[in-house]
Amino acid sequence: MSGERSQTPMHDPETYFVIPTHRLRDVSETIHEYDEHFWRNGHSPQMIVFDDSTPTNVEKYFSYLDEMKTRSDLFYVGPRQKEEFITYVNSRLRNSRLEPLVKNLFRPSYGGNRNFTLMYSLGGLMVSSDDDMRPYSLMEDSPESLENARKIYADALIQAELAPFFRDMAGRLARAHLVIGRAGASTVSELAVAGRPSILIPLGVALDDDQGQNARMLAEGGGAEVALEAGLTQPAMTAALCTLLGNPARLARMAAAARKLARPDAAERLADLVEKTAR
Repeated sequence: MSGERSQTPMHDPETYFVIPTHRLRDVSETIHEYDEHFWRNGHSPQMIVFDDSTPTNVEKYFSYLDEMKTRSDLFYVGPRQKEEFITYVNSRLRNSRLEPLVKNLFRPSYGGNRNFTLMYSLGGLMVSSDDDMRPYSLMEDSPESLENARKIYADALIQAELAPFFRDMAGRLARAHLVIGRAGASTVSELAVAGRPSILIPLGVALDDDQGQNARMLAEGGGAEVALEAGLTQPAMTAALCTLLGNPARLARMAAAARKLARPDAAERLADLVEKTAR
């Protein structure tokens, strides 16, 4: 077994790939995906799981992690190490009245685990991901540009499946955390029925701005964000992705809002209207 399972704090200046999680039971799948992807691309970073669950979960599920075989060294920081770290930080405070602030800063939550991860890794180069954000994306592209797109994704260490067309869109949409695409009528309708959050980029050359209207309708209902072609830059898209992917609760709200706008029985209702009109 090439990887290591350590519950000892790491303080040497290193490059770390960290995975904050509160789902210790399910994090093994994510570790496997990243570990294989790094190996295929010639990388071997030290990986650290920051577990923000409970001592009970550690007793139940740490064995899942301990039994994993990884190509990269794998380390673990859990509730016990977190308490030790907080105790150390508090011991360095000049005013004990700040201790509740420290406790709140590192409280068990998405943001609390993020803050703890950042502080714990201070002094090293840290790259972070979420355990529920797999390094995987789907992209439809023209055949002539697929090779260039594959190179871009490979250089960014993102496992991507690219094709001119995907036929099983229902299943793919259902598994997506966030969809980025145009705002044609079919796309917007499918996103609503699937209940998926999205960043929509309306086709700028449309004479009647039909895609812009579609995108605004979904955005005004809370199910999407709109990115206009004129302002579509790498920094702007990076900021949009970081904002949304860094806030799972917001993605969940957007998904629910999109689903409320859906009309899954639209074809049946249209047929009824046609029959009624024909009588």
